Amino acid sequence: MNEQEQSELKKRISANLETVEANIRSAAIRAGRNPNDITLVAVTKTFGAEVIEVALELGLKILGESRVQEAREKFQRFGSRAEWHMVGHLQKNKVKYALEFFQLIHSVASMELAEEISKRGAGRKVDILLQVNVGEEKNKFGFPPAEAIELTKKIAELPNLRIRGFMAIPPRVENPEESRPWFRKIMEIKNEAQGLKLPSAPADLASFGMSGDYEVAVEEGATHVRVGMAIFGKRDA
Repeated sequence: MNEQEQSELKKRISANLETVEANIRSAAIRAGRNPNDITLVAVTKTFGAEVIEVALELGLKILGESRVQEAREKFQRFGSRAEWHMVGHLQKNKVKYALEFFQLIHSVASMELAEEISKRGAGRKVDILLQVNVGEEKNKFGFPPAEAIELTKKIAELPNLRIRGFMAIPPRVENPEESRPWFRKIMEIKNEAQGLKLPSAPADLASFGMSGDYEVAVEEGATHVRVGMAIFGKRDA
C-alpha cells in the first residue's frame, strides 16, 4: 500500500469511527447512560496490518479477534499497543495460546471450555464472559438461557477464572429493533448473576451488539459492543 492509499484508508476509517462513536454517545444519552460506560471493541478479524496500524493511530485501544493463530501473529507485531479480546469461538486445543495475550475471552460456550481455561490459567485469574445462545439456535454456540444461572454457579467454583459477565449473538433480523427481546434476555441473566454476588463472578459486563445493531444494544444496556464492518468496511476474507 502506497502513501496515498494509506492516507485514503485512514481518512475513510476515521470518518466511520467518528460516526460509530457519535452513535454510541447518542444511544447512551437516549437511554440515560453515561457514554463512558460503553466499551467499543473494534473487531479486526481478517483485516491486515495496515488496517490495525490505522486503528491504533486513531486511538482505538481494544481489538477483537476470532482466530487464535491470526491474532497471535498480530500480537507479535503490535503487542501491548492494544488490548486484545477473543470474540469468536475458542477451541479447547487453542486455549494455551489464547491465554498468552487475550485479556478478555467473550466466548466461553461450554463447561468443558471453562474447565480447560481454568486448568491452563494456573497462577492467574482469567477474565471470561459466558456465551448464552439467547435464540437457542442449533448453529450457534452458547449455553441455553434457562441453564445460564446454574452453570454460572458451577463455573464460578472453578479456580483461576473470573466471570465478568455474559456475551450473546442474537438471531439475525432485518430490523435492529427486533433484537431488543434478545438483548433484554441477556441483561436479565446478567443482572440475576450479578445479584448472586459470587466471589469469582462479578458479572458486571454484557457484550452484545455488532455493526448492524450496536445502537439498540447500547440502549438496552450493553457494556461492550463488538463493531467491525461499520468501522473498517467489508472484510478481507
